[in-house]
Amino acid sequence: MKVKCIYKTFEELPKESFDLLKQLNELKNLNSNKPDITIGKEYIVYGTHSSLGNIWYFIADDNYIEYPVCVLAVFFKIIDPRISEYWHFDIDKNGDFSVWPPSWNHIEYYFDRLTDGEPELVEDFRKIKEQIDSEFEFTDH
Repeated sequence: MKVKCIYKTFEELPKESFDLLKQLNELKNLNSNKPDITIGKEYIVYGTHSSLGNIWYFIADDNYIEYPVCVLAVFFKIIDPRISEYWHFDIDKNGDFSVWPPSWNHIEYYFDRLTDGEPELVEDFRKIKEQIDSEFEFTDH
């Protein structure tokens, strides 16, 4: 899936978006470390997740180093809705869903370990990113 950034901050969102967002104050706290995204720029989505009643996208933001960041979907519009062949669907014990590469579910504490720079997981995400990027390399929308 490929998305285009249309908003960067909560302040830019139209009022209708606030009605869609669940638990707005908690979301603002979670999003206090604002992702480095650019309005008008396109991003490949490496996975999606529902949490706090909202949809989140995992993208390589403008400050990408070696792991994706989680950004609320409401900041983007979908420009290529195709689903990656490397995604798998999962529902956790809280009823939240994830659609992302299987290693993200099967490796314990995947994201904590990835953001800590554990070499095995950094390499795993590098391969995943390369595979998913190749699916969207030469697409017109």
